[in-house]
Amino acid sequence: MTQRSLRMFIIFIMISSAACAHQPITLFCHGIVDTSKQADRYTNGLQEPKKSFDFPDAAIPEGYNLNNLIFTACNFFGKPVNRNAMYMGHDQDIVTLEQQIKPDINYILYGVSRGGFAAITYLAEKNPENIQALIIDSAPANIISAVDEFQHAIGYKFAEDKKTQEYVFNYLFPAYVINSKPSVENIANITNKNLPVFIVHAKTDTRVHIRSAWQLYVAFLQAGFTSVYLIELDQGKHAYYMQGPDSEKYLQALHSFYKKHNFNYDSTFATIDNLEIFQPDIDDILKKITADKHDMQKNYEQQKSYNGIILSCLTIVTAAILIAQRNL
Repeated sequence: MTQRSLRMFIIFIMISSAACAHQPITLFCHGIVDTSKQADRYTNGLQEPKKSFDFPDAAIPEGYNLNNLIFTACNFFGKPVNRNAMYMGHDQDIVTLEQQIKPDINYILYGVSRGGFAAITYLAEKNPENIQALIIDSAPANIISAVDEFQHAIGYKFAEDKKTQEYVFNYLFPAYVINSKPSVENIANITNKNLPVFIVHAKTDTRVHIRSAWQLYVAFLQAGFTSVYLIELDQGKHAYYMQGPDSEKYLQALHSFYKKHNFNYDSTFATIDNLEIFQPDIDDILKKITADKHDMQKNYEQQKSYNGIILSCLTIVTAAILIAQRNL
């Protein structure tokens, strides 16, 4: 190697080292019924350096009990379900997330589903100064709303008020702490309003409805955040957006986001110069939320009516059978 080549090599190493020093660590926060290995599905979106970790619900339960049996059975299919440690983005989830973060190192928080919910809650409760960006993939705006959405879907309301819905949720997930504040309400408590926020959600996500992304986007804007982006994918399965038909749109938006905010990026995907296309007017999103509420109520009334028809038919059939037996 010539002296000139050696100098060029040294300069390259110095530039690369400087770039790595500037780049925050991407901390991946996985969803429930999964582990830190979920990060493997996001390889094209996670820039080096990166780190993933396990939330408490990924740990094997202790002792021989029903919870351990459920965990063993579900884990056989690669889906760990430790109900006694499902804090659903609160309590020990926040403690675990905080333990991953060193105060003298900068981070990008990348949260999927519950992981995104936990990231928002952590930011609101702790307000660390070393978080450089927040990426939220298919995260619920309010964990408890799943109960009300289920009621609307089946056309029967067994828990009318929010408090009752919370107790139902706590019955399903006993580690969830009653009176925990939903992430959508916590956003206003995050003090760094210049934090870049990237929200991505698929319209076809059946586990967490896209209404959550709309609600989060509105909450960030109403709280005064200056760099918030909303990417709506036409298609995508929950927690598998990067394996879906809109993966390229996802990656183009994400790496263009990285580029705009001076993080490491893949030039193959960072092709969008105008990210304002992912900053819809708040009034337009509020209209979507209003229309969605109307559709939910309409679907509820239709399902309720359908339930009534089925019940009437069952009643008539039962009465006919009883009359027939009596006449025999």
